[in-house]
Amino acid sequence: MRRIEPRVFRPAKGKGKAWVICPAPGTQRLLRDAIGQGRYDAKTRRFVIPWSRALDAAKALMNEHGIVHYSQATTRQTTCTEECWTADPNTWDKCECGCAGFNHGSGMPMGSEVKEGLSVHHERYVLERTFKKGDPWPFQ
Repeated sequence: MRRIEPRVFRPAKGKGKAWVICPAPGTQRLLRDAIGQGRYDAKTRRFVIPWSRALDAAKALMNEHGIVHYSQATTRQTTCTEECWTADPNTWDKCECGCAGFNHGSGMPMGSEVKEGLSVHHERYVLERTFKKGDPWPFQ
């Protein structure tokens, strides 16, 4: 018999909803018992839960199935100053701006120049963790 490994995905803040993918019978009951809600969306074949309850759902699923995969989308903002991008590229290790030397001496702003002498670069990425029953739960 195939082991069920549920997944919880929490999009970047402000989206309002998170998703649970778990084909096991009783998942909707488990979510309702653990977080008070959980609606199955037949079109996307996933459960829709409040964004703010994603970690609670992940913990309940881990306790029930012994494992849960948790993904959280986020963004990172990096700033860079004109002093940096016009500097000598060989001095990148002395960079003190937000880019930490990544854009040092490139001759151009990083991302968008939001005002004269200051640029901002936005990067999106997904953090992924797997939690197993018996491991310490890292969140309070």
